[in-house]
Amino acid sequence: TSVRMAEESGFHFTDIRLSLSTRTDVNPDVTLPPGIQFGKGREEDIPRLREIGAGIYRDSRYYFDGNFDEQKITEFYKSWIEKGVRGTFDDCCYTLFDRGAPIGFCTMRFMPKHTAKIGVFGISQDYQGKGLGKALLNNVLKAAKDEGAQSINVVTQGRNYYAQKLYQSVGFRTHGNELWYHKWINA
Repeated sequence: TSVRMAEESGFHFTDIRLSLSTRTDVNPDVTLPPGIQFGKGREEDIPRLREIGAGIYRDSRYYFDGNFDEQKITEFYKSWIEKGVRGTFDDCCYTLFDRGAPIGFCTMRFMPKHTAKIGVFGISQDYQGKGLGKALLNNVLKAAKDEGAQSINVVTQGRNYYAQKLYQSVGFRTHGNELWYHKWINA
């Protein structure tokens, strides 16, 4: 009934939002390939991290909607990463480095009751398909546990099968989904 009412009122479907979570009491494999290091992003890493974040969120509802300015969407995500490094939105930005150069990121916010929440996550296109996303997530799980988090939550898009598969590969399980609708009202 709700879907029918939304569509009859001019709202259009834009996204399926999946909520996933996992416990941190697992013992993840934190082994990294030679030359790859894990740590927190630093101020000097911001330009490269922003570059990695540009254009990797094509599955988001903002891109799918078709009415948002793509440059503003790109800046939104790049800014989120930057704020993660600085701790001004998310608390930190865990980062994978290849011989000191950033190649992937995962922003994290620590919440009450020993939980944490992943904000944005990405691996440089040059490094995708090499198991580094899983390696980053495993190291994030351990780092969050070391910070006192007992569980981690993340949200991803229903059309982002790669992200779903990646999160599930390290133990995340879906615990909720929502349908998102947008309506544009012209003055």
